[in-house]
Amino acid sequence: MKIEIPQTTKTLQQYLLSQGYHATYWKGDSRGFYNPRNRQTLLVPVENSTLSKAQTLALFQNSQATDLPPQLEWYQFQLFIHVTLKN
Repeated sequence: MKIEIPQTTKTLQQYLLSQGYHATYWKGDSRGFYNPRNRQTLLVPVENSTLSKAQTLALFQNSQATDLPPQLEWYQFQLFIHVTLKN
């Protein structure tokens, strides 16, 4: 039986911080996370809502801030969730 672990915006923010991103500015209802490796910013919604796989991939695809292609970034995010929630 496969257990679905919900992806929330709070978990995504924790993931980005663990990957070396810096929480920077607020823009409307989103928080900017700056990636110093490529000098780009990823905007993540502030409210702690559940994200679907498609929504998370869209965030990664619509940004130049990720170090990996969107699908690989998704898998790395899933690994982070598994390891973090397992401990």
